[in-house]
Amino acid sequence: MRGGGNQRGASGRFPRFNGEGGSRGKQGFSRGSEPQASDHRWYSTRVALHALALAAVAAWCFVTALAGGLVGLVLGNIRLPALLLISSSPAAGAGANIGVSGVAAATAAITQVRAGRIHWRVFWWMAPPSVVGAVLGGLVSGELPGTALLIVIGVLLIAFGVDLLRPRGPIRRREQLNIPAAVASGAVIGFLGGVVGLILGSLRMPALLRFVGEEPVRAVGTNLLVGVFVGAAGVVGHVPGGIDWVAFAIGAAASVPERSSAPA
Repeated sequence: MRGGGNQRGASGRFPRFNGEGGSRGKQGFSRGSEPQASDHRWYSTRVALHALALAAVAAWCFVTALAGGLVGLVLGNIRLPALLLISSSPAAGAGANIGVSGVAAATAAITQVRAGRIHWRVFWWMAPPSVVGAVLGGLVSGELPGTALLIVIGVLLIAFGVDLLRPRGPIRRREQLNIPAAVASGAVIGFLGGVVGLILGSLRMPALLRFVGEEPVRAVGTNLLVGVFVGAAGVVGHVPGGIDWVAFAIGAAASVPERSSAPA
């Protein structure tokens, strides 16, 4: 196999044996040179460490999903750093994470739909702009330099964490639903989520309660169902820039413990 090509060495995911390039034999060693025992040990060590990292991330995703099911959250912001560690690039990791969040939200949304806890009028107004925003955000994420994207993700994660800790006053119910607020908040939250790789249900839920005027019981289900579509749209937006499908598969498989009310 020639240098470059489809090898993963350029992304750092898998090792390359000889940095000088050139033609290689079937096992990745330069032609004309015999594989050394030290090369085999180095390769075996790298493979073992990579497998250990994947197993650790799978365990972290499972624990995160299990904790999320107990507190009613998908907790994609806690899962995201782990997926970034094993992904080929920040954008690929963000694309994988938003897809995993969409899968996790779908397992809970099924229960909400069956229980009739979806406000379909609000959903149909909020979902389309959320989908458009998530696709655009994913496209923007793929165009950002890796370091810049990591900075954006870090700043937004800190901001979201501070916002969750901020004390809030009692929510005053609106007499009528504010549909324009559903459209605007859906588009903005969808775009931010597409950029950083999160469905951002923790932001959409307060928007539904405070700005749209939705009742809490149906806000939970509506938020979840919108999050499923944001996750799918985010994946679509990240496809041109690349998605780490291995990270997605590991995160999705480990993030589907039974949950009934996680709002995202």
